Amino acid sequence: YPCIEMCGLFDKTIAKPVHGKECTIRTKDGRLLTVAKNVDELTDNHGRVFGGIESFEDITERKKTEVALIKAKEAAEIANKAKSEFLATMSHEIRTPMNGVIGMTELALTTNLTSSQRDYLQSIQTSAYLLLDTINDILDFSKIEAGRLEIEHVEFDLAEVVERSVEILTVKAFEKKIELLCEIEPGLPG
Repeated sequence: YPCIEMCGLFDKTIAKPVHGKECTIRTKDGRLLTVAKNVDELTDNHGRVFGGIESFEDITERKKTEVALIKAKEAAEIANKAKSEFLATMSHEIRTPMNGVIGMTELALTTNLTSSQRDYLQSIQTSAYLLLDTINDILDFSKIEAGRLEIEHVEFDLAEVVERSVEILTVKAFEKKIELLCEIEPGLPG
C-alpha cells in the first residue's frame, strides 16, 4: 500500500468521502512525496461497499514553499525584534549626551552673554530639544511595535511649537539668503 498513513479505503474509522487529506506516500523508487489525498467509496444499490477510488495530488513543492515561508516569517520576526531593541538601545544612548548638551546650554544661558551669543545658544537649545523629541519619537515607534505605547494628552502652546519649528529652519534659510517668518492668526486657540 503506497500511503504511509492508513487513511484510505481500508480505514473504517475515517468517514468517507475524504477530500484533500495530506499524506506521505512512497514512490516505487523509494522517494517520499507529500500528497493531497481524496478517497471515496463505491457502493451498490443496497449501500454495500464494493470498491473505491483514491486519488493523489503531489503537493511536495507547495509544502516545501510553506515551510520556507514559515522560516522566512520567523527570521523576519527575529530581525524586527532585533531592530526594535537596537532602536530602543540607541535612542537611550543618544539621549544621554543630548541631555548633556541641553544642560550645558542652559547653564551657558545663565551667564553674561552678548545678544548674538544668547541667540546662538537659544538656537542650540531649541535644536537639542527637537532632537530629543525625535529620539523620543523613535522610542515610541519601538514601543508601538512592542505593543507598549501609552497615549497621553499633553497641553502645548501652538505659537511656541510653530516658532520652534521655524527657528530650526532659520540657519538653512539664512544660508540660502531667505528670510523665514511665521505668523499665527490672532484668534486661533493656543
